[in-house]
Amino acid sequence: EDAFKNKSIFHLNSFVDGKIKRNKGFGDFVEQGIATPCFEKVPEDIAPMIAGMTQEELRDALMKYPDWGWWFGASNSSGAGQVAMWLKRVKVGSFVVMRHEYERCPHAPEWLKERDESSGKFEYIGPVYIIGVVTRKIKPYSEEEAYVQKEMLPFDRHEPLPSLCLVDWKRIGFKDDLKEETQKYINRICQPTVVN
Repeated sequence: EDAFKNKSIFHLNSFVDGKIKRNKGFGDFVEQGIATPCFEKVPEDIAPMIAGMTQEELRDALMKYPDWGWWFGASNSSGAGQVAMWLKRVKVGSFVVMRHEYERCPHAPEWLKERDESSGKFEYIGPVYIIGVVTRKIKPYSEEEAYVQKEMLPFDRHEPLPSLCLVDWKRIGFKDDLKEETQKYINRICQPTVVN
């Protein structure tokens, strides 16, 4: 409990789509020990300046690129703000929380399904949550980033994932086992990345 009070908690729901009930990132992030808030690369000319920028300055710099963060929606301001928050505030030891709660999600990992003895069918065991701890923050456009991206399994896309952190996923549990107020709190988390 003290650890949660002293470290930032990131609710990483970048790849949750409630409209079509899918979570494209959950299984791959857990299985590969990674996390990122987005698909979009930080522009290469901005990357060397990240360390010297404030979170607001980085957000504003990202927003000057009209095509950046398009997948967040009609405006790139939300995407820029969330990624700036991730790049500036995530640290080794930060907690990352994700959830999966879509029974028919085509991206649900096989380990979220169990065989029903009576029907013989595999049934979804969720909804679940998972908590991890950031073990390494990967610098954009570094040799380390290139190496990690090369070692990653394909993530259903042609470009490697940017803005990566390595994560040690520590605990998975059933949402239904949480206190009612905690479940409500997790369900309210709709932004791609939220930090305490």
